[in-house]
Amino acid sequence: MNGHGGTHGQTEEWPTVGRVEGAACGAVGLGLTVVVLTFGYSVVVAVAMAVPLLSTTAIVFTWAFLWLVTWFVLVVGVAYVRDRTGDATSY
Repeated sequence: MNGHGGTHGQTEEWPTVGRVEGAACGAVGLGLTVVVLTFGYSVVVAVAMAVPLLSTTAIVFTWAFLWLVTWFVLVVGVAYVRDRTGDATSY
């Protein structure tokens, strides 16, 4: 064993997602975020009004955070499915 808990000389390959899949996950994540915020916009605005001078900034940061989290979850999901199915092709 080496200092990192693994055996020396052996590496575990993590599934990767190519550019096309990453971009597709970003586009789908953007679409999902727009749909979610369309239906939940009144709640986001009501919460953002707690900080009147920064309400627009809070709304933008909420949108960006939701988009990035959705994108990340989709990319991890695609990598997980690829790993489980053994599909190693990347576009």
